[in-house]
Amino acid sequence: MLAELLAGKDITLAEISLFATDGPAEKKEVRLRRYFDHVMARMRSVETDTFGWSDEENRFHTREELDEVPWL
Repeated sequence: MLAELLAGKDITLAEISLFATDGPAEKKEVRLRRYFDHVMARMRSVETDTFGWSDEENRFHTREELDEVPWL
């Protein structure tokens, strides 16, 4: 989508929902880049040795628990 936008094509971002800000409307390129930054940050967090660790329970969550609530 970013490549198409940079190539001058008119694209819709309806399927990309990020938390809205109270500021002025973002340009499509800025919104896409912010979306990609968010996705990459989430992907990097999954690749760490601490993904799924619970400080409160002092253990890692099981795969089944993470499937149910992946934001843990």
